[in-house]
Amino acid sequence: MADNTETEVPIWGEELEDYLNIGTADAPDWIEVTNLIKWDFDNDEVTYEPEYINTSQKKKFVKDSSASIDYEKDAYKNNKLDAFIMAHEDDKNIPVEVCRVRTWENNAAKAAKFLLSPKQLDKSTFGEPIKLKGTLSMDDKKWTKGTWQDGAFVANTDDPSTPGTDTEAQG
Repeated sequence: MADNTETEVPIWGEELEDYLNIGTADAPDWIEVTNLIKWDFDNDEVTYEPEYINTSQKKKFVKDSSASIDYEKDAYKNNKLDAFIMAHEDDKNIPVEVCRVRTWENNAAKAAKFLLSPKQLDKSTFGEPIKLKGTLSMDDKKWTKGTWQDGAFVANTDDPSTPGTDTEAQG
Protein backbone atom coordinates (compact mmCIF):
# COMPACT_ATOMS: atom_id res chain seq x y z
CA MET A 1 0.00 0.00 0.00
CA ALA A 2 1.43 3.38 -1.01
CA ASP A 3 1.95 6.09 1.58
CA ASN A 4 -0.73 8.76 1.56
CA THR A 5 1.17 12.02 1.91
CA GLU A 6 -1.94 14.01 2.83
CA THR A 7 -3.21 11.94 5.77
CA GLU A 8 -1.82 12.54 9.25
CA VAL A 9 -0.34 9.34 10.64
CA PRO A 10 1.56 8.73 13.89
CA ILE A 11 5.35 8.63 13.99
CA TRP A 12 6.19 5.48 15.93
CA GLY A 13 8.98 5.23 18.50
CA GLU A 14 11.06 2.86 16.41
CA GLU A 15 11.19 5.50 13.67
CA LEU A 16 13.37 7.69 15.91
CA GLU A 17 16.60 5.71 16.08
CA ASP A 18 19.38 6.32 18.59
CA TYR A 19 23.02 5.36 18.08
CA LEU A 20 26.08 5.51 20.34
CA ASN A 21 29.58 6.00 19.02
CA ILE A 22 31.75 3.92 21.33
CA GLY A 23 34.82 4.42 19.14
CA THR A 24 36.88 7.55 18.66
CA ALA A 25 36.66 10.57 16.38
CA ASP A 26 39.31 8.99 14.12
CA ALA A 27 37.76 5.52 14.21
CA PRO A 28 34.02 5.85 14.92
CA ASP A 29 32.09 2.74 15.96
CA TRP A 30 28.37 3.58 15.81
CA ILE A 31 26.08 1.02 17.47
CA GLU A 32 22.27 1.20 17.39
CA VAL A 33 20.76 1.26 20.87
CA THR A 34 18.36 -1.71 20.94
CA ASN A 35 16.43 -3.83 23.45
CA LEU A 36 15.34 -0.69 25.27
CA ILE A 37 12.94 -0.66 28.17
CA LYS A 38 13.47 3.04 28.92
CA TRP A 39 15.20 5.86 27.04
CA ASP A 40 14.01 8.98 28.86
CA PHE A 41 15.34 12.06 27.12
CA ASP A 42 15.27 15.29 29.11
CA ASN A 43 16.18 18.85 28.22
CA ASP A 44 18.04 20.23 31.22
CA GLU A 45 17.39 23.96 31.25
CA VAL A 46 19.14 26.77 33.07
CA THR A 47 16.46 29.37 33.69
CA TYR A 48 15.99 32.78 35.20
CA GLU A 49 12.59 33.39 36.81
CA PRO A 50 12.36 36.94 38.10
CA GLU A 51 9.69 37.79 40.62
CA TYR A 52 8.69 41.24 39.50
CA ILE A 53 6.30 42.95 41.89
CA ASN A 54 4.66 45.00 39.15
CA THR A 55 3.45 42.11 36.97
CA SER A 56 0.72 39.57 37.51
CA GLN A 57 2.32 36.84 35.43
CA LYS A 58 5.59 35.21 36.30
CA LYS A 59 8.17 35.20 33.50
CA LYS A 60 10.62 32.43 32.78
CA PHE A 61 13.67 32.90 30.60
CA VAL A 62 15.66 29.92 29.37
CA LYS A 63 19.32 30.96 29.42
CA ASP A 64 20.81 27.68 28.27
CA SER A 65 19.90 24.05 27.85
CA SER A 66 21.58 20.70 27.64
CA ALA A 67 20.32 17.15 27.49
CA SER A 68 20.40 14.00 29.56
CA ILE A 69 19.17 10.47 29.00
CA ASP A 70 18.23 7.88 31.61
CA TYR A 71 18.28 4.43 30.06
CA GLU A 72 17.35 0.87 30.92
CA LYS A 73 17.76 -2.05 28.57
CA ASP A 74 17.85 -5.82 28.63
CA ALA A 75 21.38 -7.23 28.52
CA TYR A 76 22.21 -9.62 25.68
CA LYS A 77 25.17 -11.87 25.03
CA ASN A 78 27.04 -11.20 21.77
CA ASN A 79 25.81 -7.59 21.72
CA LYS A 80 28.65 -5.11 21.18
CA LEU A 81 27.01 -2.18 22.99
CA ASP A 82 25.98 -4.33 25.96
CA ALA A 83 29.53 -5.71 26.24
CA PHE A 84 30.89 -2.14 26.18
CA ILE A 85 28.50 -1.01 28.93
CA MET A 86 29.27 -4.06 31.09
CA ALA A 87 33.03 -3.57 30.62
CA HIS A 88 32.60 -0.02 32.00
CA GLU A 89 30.21 -0.96 34.82
CA ASP A 90 32.49 0.59 37.47
CA ASP A 91 33.47 3.65 35.41
CA LYS A 92 31.88 7.09 35.24
CA ASN A 93 31.82 9.83 32.61
CA ILE A 94 32.92 7.69 29.67
CA PRO A 95 33.07 9.86 26.52
CA VAL A 96 30.69 8.72 23.77
CA GLU A 97 28.60 10.39 21.09
CA VAL A 98 24.83 10.12 20.73
CA CYS A 99 23.16 10.39 17.34
CA ARG A 100 19.38 10.73 16.96
CA VAL A 101 18.03 9.77 13.53
CA ARG A 102 14.61 10.81 12.19
CA THR A 103 14.02 8.02 9.70
CA TRP A 104 10.76 9.58 8.45
CA GLU A 105 12.71 12.70 7.37
CA ASN A 106 15.17 10.95 5.04
CA ASN A 107 17.48 10.09 7.96
CA ALA A 108 17.92 13.66 9.18
CA ALA A 109 20.15 13.40 12.23
CA LYS A 110 21.88 15.30 14.99
CA ALA A 111 24.83 14.26 17.13
CA ALA A 112 26.56 15.47 20.28
CA LYS A 113 29.20 14.36 22.75
CA PHE A 114 27.83 12.76 25.93
CA LEU A 115 29.28 11.25 29.10
CA LEU A 116 28.07 7.72 29.86
CA SER A 117 27.77 6.59 33.49
CA PRO A 118 26.53 3.00 33.77
CA LYS A 119 25.04 1.66 37.00
CA GLN A 120 25.75 -1.76 38.46
CA LEU A 121 24.14 -4.73 36.69
CA ASP A 122 20.58 -5.20 37.93
CA LYS A 123 19.03 -8.65 38.33
CA SER A 124 16.17 -7.61 40.57
CA THR A 125 13.44 -8.88 38.26
CA PHE A 126 12.99 -12.64 38.61
CA GLY A 127 12.77 -14.60 35.37
CA GLU A 128 13.91 -11.69 33.17
CA PRO A 129 17.24 -10.71 31.62
CA ILE A 130 19.79 -8.65 33.53
CA LYS A 131 19.06 -4.93 33.19
CA LEU A 132 21.63 -2.37 32.09
CA LYS A 133 20.85 1.05 33.55
CA GLY A 134 22.60 4.38 33.61
CA THR A 135 22.70 7.96 32.43
CA LEU A 136 24.10 9.91 29.54
CA SER A 137 24.85 13.60 30.12
CA MET A 138 25.43 15.96 27.22
CA ASP A 139 29.00 17.23 27.12
CA ASP A 140 28.55 19.54 24.11
CA LYS A 141 27.02 22.98 24.05
CA LYS A 142 25.14 22.28 20.82
CA TRP A 143 23.84 19.45 18.69
CA THR A 144 25.52 19.12 15.30
CA LYS A 145 22.97 18.71 12.49
CA GLY A 146 23.53 16.25 9.68
CA THR A 147 22.31 12.98 8.18
CA TRP A 148 22.70 9.29 8.89
CA GLN A 149 24.38 7.63 5.90
CA ASP A 150 25.85 4.16 5.50
CA GLY A 151 25.92 3.46 9.23
CA ALA A 152 27.55 6.73 10.27
CA PHE A 153 26.72 10.34 11.13
CA VAL A 154 27.67 12.88 8.48
CA ALA A 155 27.65 16.53 9.60
CA ASN A 156 26.07 19.12 7.32
CA THR A 157 28.72 20.98 5.37
CA ASP A 158 26.75 24.23 5.68
CA ASP A 159 26.86 23.87 9.50
CA PRO A 160 30.39 24.84 10.59
CA SER A 161 29.83 23.49 14.11
CA THR A 162 31.07 20.06 15.07
CA PRO A 163 30.66 18.20 18.34
CA GLY A 164 32.65 20.08 20.94
CA THR A 165 31.88 23.62 19.82
CA ASP A 166 31.04 26.32 22.32
CA THR A 167 27.73 27.59 20.97
CA GLU A 168 24.21 27.61 22.36
CA ALA A 169 22.48 24.27 22.98
CA GLN A 170 19.51 23.00 21.00
CA GLY A 171 17.13 20.14 21.90
